[in-house]
Amino acid sequence: MNAAAIEKILAIKPKEIIYPDSDGEPMAETGFHVNQILELIQTLKDFYKPRTDVFVTGNQFLFYEEGNPKKCVSPDVMVCFGVSNKTRRSYKIWEESDIAPSVVFEISSRKTFWIDAQKKWILYAQLGVKEYILFDPEYQTSMLADGMSIFKLVDGEYQNVELENNRVFSEALGLEIIDTGDGLRLFDPKTQKLLLNSQELSTEVSDLNNEVQELTGEVQELTGEVQELTGEVQELTGEVQELTGELNEERQARENAERELEKLKAELSKFKEK
Repeated sequence: MNAAAIEKILAIKPKEIIYPDSDGEPMAETGFHVNQILELIQTLKDFYKPRTDVFVTGNQFLFYEEGNPKKCVSPDVMVCFGVSNKTRRSYKIWEESDIAPSVVFEISSRKTFWIDAQKKWILYAQLGVKEYILFDPEYQTSMLADGMSIFKLVDGEYQNVELENNRVFSEALGLEIIDTGDGLRLFDPKTQKLLLNSQELSTEVSDLNNEVQELTGEVQELTGEVQELTGEVQELTGEVQELTGELNEERQARENAERELEKLKAELSKFKEK
């Protein structure tokens, strides 16, 4: 092979590998599933907002083998620690210092349960996902008798974590996950409070806006009172100045009278001497 042929071969660019960011499929089967996914994503994003090293997302492709776009999965909700919280079109593990999600939620159903409990179970364990939570918001999956199951990775294999009163502590998240019977909620042991969901946040914002409006009204009322008092003070100041002027005039008149009196006394004294 001559040099020209070799140069031509070397000039051929390898075909660009495309990593899709959507499969065109709906987010979830039902509104119950969509609502639960969105609530978890938003609640976790709000909780970790002060931190720039936590990435929370969901229904987004996770690629785990460079050069092979088919090697991907789309967790309903995932939380990654030790990576930037910047927005991504997809999550490529090899571009993130080989950091896999620490926690994955799959909002399951009778249709998807076996994929979630078998194929994804094996894959997430291989990727090193520390905690894997399965939840059916419709409570129709017989294998999820309690609605929720949480599995912790121990020596490369998942072990079931027992629930206590339909709640369990997630070591990875530092939060308790509670099955309320109406969906999953997250509880912060440090504050001893549930993390607010979107509806509660909206209500809180509305309440705060109402308080601001009330305080604004009170401030305006107080401002009016201050202006009224300022007017009264100015009026009193005018009266004081007027009285001060009168007193000054009286004092001046008295001083003049005293001088005249002294003058008369002096003249009277001279008259007596004569």
